[in-house]
Amino acid sequence: MPGKFTLRLDSSQMVLALKCPTAHDFAYVQNLSRKREDKVAMDRGTVMHGLLERYYHGIWGKLGPSEAMNFAVNGLNELKKQVHLQDDDYKLLGMRFMEYCMKYRNDKIEIATIDTPQGKKPALEVGFSVVLVDNDMFYFVLEGRIDMITVMSGHNVVWDHKAQGRSYFLFGHSVQCLNYTLVSNTNMFMHNYVRLHQKVQPNTFDRKLNYMERWLQIRWKKKVIDYFYKIASSRMEGRFVDKDFPQPACADIGYGKKCPFTDVCSEFDIGRRNAIIGLNYMPRKAWEPWSFDEIGLEIE
Repeated sequence: MPGKFTLRLDSSQMVLALKCPTAHDFAYVQNLSRKREDKVAMDRGTVMHGLLERYYHGIWGKLGPSEAMNFAVNGLNELKKQVHLQDDDYKLLGMRFMEYCMKYRNDKIEIATIDTPQGKKPALEVGFSVVLVDNDMFYFVLEGRIDMITVMSGHNVVWDHKAQGRSYFLFGHSVQCLNYTLVSNTNMFMHNYVRLHQKVQPNTFDRKLNYMERWLQIRWKKKVIDYFYKIASSRMEGRFVDKDFPQPACADIGYGKKCPFTDVCSEFDIGRRNAIIGLNYMPRKAWEPWSFDEIGLEIE
């Protein structure tokens, strides 16, 4: 917006900005990514999400479970164009997806319907951009993309599919859970776990329904705006990224992995740091949560 300080953030961007402004600047302001980054886990998640989207699109279209499964599998070749995986990966993903369909074949899931300029569509991969603040100085927008919204006993339930290489449960009141339920005007969030073990185990498939109390959502709406102001203020005052002494403290991000920008943060000479960026990093396309044929969700 002309004349205003504009800040657009999704849940991941907001968390990273609060945790490590330097990494956020590299990832989402400069839009950098490593040239040789291991993206197997991400690509596996992309394929599984795509299969589940097609499956539930079929369910919404009144296909039976077996027909919807076949409809999804027939779109696998199109999904392969988006990723770079080995044949064994596709074999595992296809097998696990069909096992998922068999596991939940008797589900009675009602996919919510949304109105778009092109007509009614299933609430799958729903992008949103919600204005939180619009005053004389600031324009804050909360963004995101919801995997699925279902209807249970007349109430919306936000779903997030999680394809995991190792088994662990996510916090039920995370920033993502709170943001997604807030903009969807609901208080229920479902984590739908699909774990990519080589063989099916008791916890390979799991679902956890999380409930957001109304008082918590009211407090969160105020809190998330406070976070936006904090990040905006830091940027405007030039404190957002420490150019002379980056923060290496968050290099260890768990599971033996390190932040992809550790090599830059551990180099304190500006000239050598820029040389490392040129050698090891490349620009990436800025992420957008929605396309122009989608309709945003509003907070009431």
